[in-house]
Amino acid sequence: MTADGRPLPLKQGDDVTLETGDHSGSAKTIVTPFREFPRLVGNGSRILLDNGLIELKVIGKNGRKLACRVVSGGLLG
Repeated sequence: MTADGRPLPLKQGDDVTLETGDHSGSAKTIVTPFREFPRLVGNGSRILLDNGLIELKVIGKNGRKLACRVVSGGLLG
């Protein structure tokens, strides 16, 4: 969800950032409270969201942030 509580639309081919923290996400940032998550995945990993309906592929890592590309999109939230 976005900071204002609306579902986040993710379209195939979009680049988004997945990061750890306690703050709200934005139009291009998805936030998870699972702080160890970036350490557990590598470049090329698949991340499934919304019961597997949305698929992201990790294309880069930087500390607590993962750069991802949307493989299968949908509304998140």
